[in-house]
Amino acid sequence: MKKLLTIIVLFLSVSAYAQAQKGVLFRMRIMPNHHYDILVKINMNMIMDVSGDSAAVRKLKNEGQKFPMIMNMENNVGMDIKTAMPNAQNRIPAVTNIRIQDIKMTVNGQTTPLPNILKSQVMYGSYSPVGTTFVLDSLAGKKLGDTLTQKMQKTFENYQSKIQFPNTPMKVGDTFTQDLPLNIPLISTPSDVKAKTIYTLRSIEGNKAFFDTKNNLDMALNLQGISMTVVGDGNGKMVYDITSNYATSITMNMNLNYTMNMPQSEGTKMNGRMKMEMGLQTTIIPN
Repeated sequence: MKKLLTIIVLFLSVSAYAQAQKGVLFRMRIMPNHHYDILVKINMNMIMDVSGDSAAVRKLKNEGQKFPMIMNMENNVGMDIKTAMPNAQNRIPAVTNIRIQDIKMTVNGQTTPLPNILKSQVMYGSYSPVGTTFVLDSLAGKKLGDTLTQKMQKTFENYQSKIQFPNTPMKVGDTFTQDLPLNIPLISTPSDVKAKTIYTLRSIEGNKAFFDTKNNLDMALNLQGISMTVVGDGNGKMVYDITSNYATSITMNMNLNYTMNMPQSEGTKMNGRMKMEMGLQTTIIPN
């Protein structure tokens, strides 16, 4: 159960980003010789209850399970990306330090430790001069096989901003929609996660562009016989730095409903409601 809850947190963690009438062409890119200090904060508040066979429900309660279960989680992920000047291959070398803090969880007011599946890492690689595509070369202290390289790179990409702006300039009031199928390759769990975000450009003030967002999530996963579905929606805001070509602030609030079968108690399901708050802040400074 604890591992499943950890995976849910990681999925939902990420899972995540003109002067008046003049159109602006937006692009996300990583600049050479810069330092990107990124902090992602995720808070979840959940209420869970069980339904199904009455005898099985009584058995769970007699075994000490208390329902409804009130759960609170907090997960922080920090990233330091330091880039150098382009190399001979016209790529931007980068060293990335990923700091994944332990997940904090309380259940009915009592602190409960959770395993941290993804550990902190130091990664070496390079970026394309256009966009935010990262190619992983090596991990500090580890030899990379092809499979591990691909899994680490995909996992890292899921933590990065993957906003794909339109190919044409946007004016205040314009919108665009992005669909993001998400997964965590380091976790060999069958999953189907669809995240949809609608962005609306609300205003441009000086060097900043302000967007409103509407978010939808539809997730299904299976872990060791435990199947779970999550659906919900919410809204948020994004601030885009025009000079840096990067989204420096993303916030999101979502209300989710989920259902999970309980294989240890046949004929019962766990149903719940979740309120999730996510914030991503990026500070960009020249080296």
